[in-house]
Amino acid sequence: MEPKIISAQLPNAVLRKLVALTVNPYTDIRGFIREVSTIMQGLRKSAPKYCKVFENIVAERAQNHKVHILRNCPIDKDIPVYCKKQPVEDKYQKKTTFVGEGFLLLVSMLTRAPILAYETRNNGDFFHDVYAQ
Repeated sequence: MEPKIISAQLPNAVLRKLVALTVNPYTDIRGFIREVSTIMQGLRKSAPKYCKVFENIVAERAQNHKVHILRNCPIDKDIPVYCKKQPVEDKYQKKTTFVGEGFLLLVSMLTRAPILAYETRNNGDFFHDVYAQ
C-alpha cells in the first residue's frame, strides 16, 4: 500500500501559539503536555476541519493503512547546532523554542498515538533532534 501524503500546515493562530510555548519539554514534560493540550482544545474549536484530517488518519490506520507522510510541518525558526561531544547537554542550554516538539505532541494527541521515550537514551527525553549527514 502506498503512503498517503498529507499537508499538516497549521492555521496561523495555532502556529503562533506553538511559537509562544513557554514550558520546556526537557525540564517539565508534564507542564509541556498541559500547555500543548490547551492548544489542542483551542484547535478543536477553531479548526475542526484540520482535526478531521487526523481523525481520518486514525480511521485509516484501523483499516490497515499504516503509512502517512506529513508535509508542511512547522519547525523552529532557529535550530541551534549542538556540540558533537555532548549534544544532549548542549541542547538543554541552547534550545529555547519548542515548535517542533509542540507539533509532534499535537499530532500524537490528535492521532491518539503515545509519545515514547527510552529511559537509557538522551536522558529519557521524548523529543530528539536529528541532523542528517
